[in-house]
Amino acid sequence: MDSLDNHIETRSPEQNSWGALIAIVVIMAIVVVGAFYAWGKRVAQEQRAALTGVEAAVDTATTTVATTTRSK
Repeated sequence: MDSLDNHIETRSPEQNSWGALIAIVVIMAIVVVGAFYAWGKRVAQEQRAALTGVEAAVDTATTTVATTTRSK
């Protein structure tokens, strides 16, 4: 019975390398997803800024036309 209690299973080097490889793949996947999230957020901010600039230009043109019309 003593021999059964002292029996400890050890992992082979092949099993350890698969665990490390899986951990690296999971970490890289998380980094890639985070990068796409940040990139998408930046693109959305740039589009919002571009639309705000276009709206400001349209408001300025409308105001100029309205002011010119009123002056006559």
